[in-house]
Amino acid sequence: MPFLLSEAVDADFDRLMEIQFAAFGQTGDSPREPFMDWIYPNADTPSGKAAARDRTLKSLRSDHTATFLKVTNTDTGDIIGGAKWNVYEKKPEPKRVEVNSFEGEEREYAELVLGVFYRRRHEHVTADGPYLFLDIMFTDPKHQRRGVGTKLLKWGVERADEMGVEILLEATQFGRHMYEQNGFRVTEHVVVQVPDKWAYKPTLQYFIMRRPPVEKVHLG
Repeated sequence: MPFLLSEAVDADFDRLMEIQFAAFGQTGDSPREPFMDWIYPNADTPSGKAAARDRTLKSLRSDHTATFLKVTNTDTGDIIGGAKWNVYEKKPEPKRVEVNSFEGEEREYAELVLGVFYRRRHEHVTADGPYLFLDIMFTDPKHQRRGVGTKLLKWGVERADEMGVEILLEATQFGRHMYEQNGFRVTEHVVVQVPDKWAYKPTLQYFIMRRPPVEKVHLG
């Protein structure tokens, strides 16, 4: 298939945000992922997409561990998938959660669920030394099940194997099967518990998955 993997540049991120929000929205058998509403508010609007783009670029410029990849259909020139990988030399400090996009109870709720999200991520890092983390991966819904995700995943798997280190990621129910096919195993099924006053909100759940290190074989 005419799919090219390369590193994304600034001009790609309008298209990448469009694909990202389409991929985590309601698509076929896959329900909308409510986490996205709290990480990227108003993503269904042009201003929300622009804010997500600017925030993503700002984060990438200050994060030397991050590489954002894209897959391009060389027949059409269209970007059809993306992924952000982090290659950590050591376990990072816990991420401080402060949500400024909401007010009142909505802010309280967002900080609660994102606090769980980032805390569980940090707690599942078992190595003090190097490891890889797949922060996000997505494929244009029109191109799913055509090997785009596998191509994006292979980039990190090959580097982890070269380094002899583990990979961690968070998966939706929809994405879990592909990761299991590539050697990842669920270490926790996280269901975010919230106070009764928010019982009407969608249940937030996901899977923390790990691919253990592959030992290098030294010949001779």
